[in-house]
Amino acid sequence: MDRVVEAASYLVHTRNRKDIHFALLGDGSDLELVSERIKAFKLESFFSLRGWVGDQELLSYLSTADVCLAPDPPVQFNQSSTFIKIMEYMSCGKVTVCFDLLESRRTAGDTAIFVGKDDTAKFAEAIEQILDEGRRRCEMGNAARERSLSLHWGISEETLIGTYEKLFSAKST
Repeated sequence: MDRVVEAASYLVHTRNRKDIHFALLGDGSDLELVSERIKAFKLESFFSLRGWVGDQELLSYLSTADVCLAPDPPVQFNQSSTFIKIMEYMSCGKVTVCFDLLESRRTAGDTAIFVGKDDTAKFAEAIEQILDEGRRRCEMGNAARERSLSLHWGISEETLIGTYEKLFSAKST
């Protein structure tokens, strides 16, 4: 989440954006550190830290969001991780700004804005760009919703079961 705080700082203090607000949902061990960073960057009025929220509140936030963020850095582990939040964003018809991770690209396809390097300023600029392009944001959001309908357990099930079968048969030999 430190990347979101740094991107917000860039947008507010460098780009002079005062028309943005970030809602951070979920809890975790870094929540207190994130809160301290928000204060250090003097961004308190631009953030809501909601902690863990239930499904209904999550849907309420997602339905009002202009853009959703997946700030997971481009490290090896994340390259092979599929983030459920991206599917949640897509199913609500939202554009995701994220780093260019293999599994994020496989999931979102051309319905997300991908930032090539672990560069907070580039991440912020991608957020700003899609915020300022309402028509494109709407088109990409609609495409994300449609794409989410084509990605479901039935498609992944065969691959996953096949992989487990190979692993177990290799282990027993």
